[in-house]
Amino acid sequence: MMSSKQEHPEILEGEVFLTNADEGAYAAISWKTKRRGTVAYDDKGMPIDDRTFPVFKNASETHI
Repeated sequence: MMSSKQEHPEILEGEVFLTNADEGAYAAISWKTKRRGTVAYDDKGMPIDDRTFPVFKNASETHI
């Protein structure tokens, strides 16, 4: 899994990378601003060829 400190090529300005997830894990993420990306990468920056995808959220969103 790519570290959240690494930049993902699909990240938009004002976002942070959360994790790579499958459909079930994505549904469990409670961030309101979560956004699904297209290509998941491993921690070496290589594309992951499976059913996972990157998940991002707005950097300003905080949990209460």
